This record gives sequence, C-alpha cells and structure tokens, in this order.
Amino acid sequence: MIELPAWTGTELLWMRILLGALFLRFNRVPRPSDLTAPVGLSTLINLNPLFRIRGFDRLGLLLVPLFAAGVAQPLPAVGLAFVLLVTVTLDVSSGAVSHGRHLMVLVLLANAVAETVYWLDREFEFDWTLEPDLAPTWSVQLIAAMYFTAGAMKVINTGGMWMARSPRFELQVLKGDYNASRKQQPIADQFTAFARRHPSVIRVAAVGGLALELLSPLALFHPVAMFIVGVSLIVMHRANGALLQLPFSQNQGIVAIYMVLFSLPLG
Repeated sequence: MIELPAWTGTELLWMRILLGALFLRFNRVPRPSDLTAPVGLSTLINLNPLFRIRGFDRLGLLLVPLFAAGVAQPLPAVGLAFVLLVTVTLDVSSGAVSHGRHLMVLVLLANAVAETVYWLDREFEFDWTLEPDLAPTWSVQLIAAMYFTAGAMKVINTGGMWMARSPRFELQVLKGDYNASRKQQPIADQFTAFARRHPSVIRVAAVGGLALELLSPLALFHPVAMFIVGVSLIVMHRANGALLQLPFSQNQGIVAIYMVLFSLPLG
C-alpha cells in the first residue's frame, strides 16, 4: 500500500517555492543559430510577436511568484507547464539532444493537472475527497515511475544484457573526461584514472545504478524508503556528473524537493 508523508501547508508552500526557483534556474528560451535556424521551430519566436523571446521569458517570471504563493491556481501551474513545454520543444527542434529538463516538464504537467482537478473539485463540489497535497503526491509517483521506466527500458531493449552489450562503457568515462570543464578537469582526471585501473568497479557501479532505477518505486511505500531512494538517486546523478559529465542537475533538484527535503518529519 502506498504510504507517502503527510505534508503540511508550510511544506507544500516550500515545495512550490523551490520548484519555481528550479524553473527560473533552468528555463531558457532557445535562440536560433547555426544550420538549424532556418528549420527549427524556435524561428517562430522571431516571426510571431506573441512569442518574442523577452516577452516569453517574462511570462515565466510573472507566473512563478503566483505559483509559489498558491494564488489563482490552477492558472500559474498550467502556465508554467506550458512555458517550459514550449521552450523544451523549441530547443529540441533546434537540434538539442539533451533531455535534462524532461522530468521537470513532467512534474510541472503533473502539478498543472493536479491543481486543475483540485480546483474543479472545490469549485463544483464533486466530492472527490481530494487532499491539498494532490500535486506532490502525483509528482512523487511520476518520478518513481520515470526512473523505473528508464531502468526497465534498458533491460527490455537489450534482452536483459545491458552491460554485456555495452563493451565500450569505459569509453564513455573517457569521453566525460574529455568534455569536462577546466574547473572540473582535476576531479574528472582522477575518476578516469580510477576507471582505467578498476574497470570492473565502474561496471558494478553501473549495474547498481540500474538496480536503483528498477527499485525506485519502493519510495512510494514509506517515507523512510522515499528518503533513502531520493538520496541514492542524487548520489547516482552526482557520480554520473563526475564520470560522464551527465549530472542531470534538474533531476537532482526535483528529487531533492519531492523525495528528500520533506520526506521525513523534522520533529
């Protein structure tokens, strides 16, 4: 049986504040460039006055305080989900291959739908017996489902032979070292040297990450389990950031907000 924390009104407020801050930190409107400019959907921003870059950015700035304060819901939640969904879509259409913001899009969509359903229940008295924490409840379930799906697809697509079909895994570590920034280079060099000396350890760690993804739904069955899974996912992303230059900082923030910071009672 699913057992999630009993979040207080103050905790729900802080969740919205932190999610809004995460949106401001990572939302960016793509600017057409290079060969993709003539065909990327981001050119629509320049063609249509409704999608001027600065105006679209300011729409997010306007909505975040309303969303964080819980004012005029569900409009701010729906608006933020729309803004981020559009910007990520424009980014992908311009040739971007990163999917670091996809979890944030899904969580904002979950918030938008949950706030809409909760508003309908209050406004029209449907008597659906919904709780104020519907948005974080759906968000946590979505996060667990996303990580489980990521792990399951690795297993399904390789017939259960994910590591055996990744004979060049160490090359990914070397590529991460090559792509490291100047500030990250000393740490990346140390990890790369370790990977060369102990390739089996790196493979065991990779299998551990896969196991963690497959076990992530355990977070739904007890607040303590949620905390352990959340911290483990953040550690996994931090390790991937050091080894492969794939930190997924947005995912770390989402996991911290919904699975770590407010999973255990403070008292």
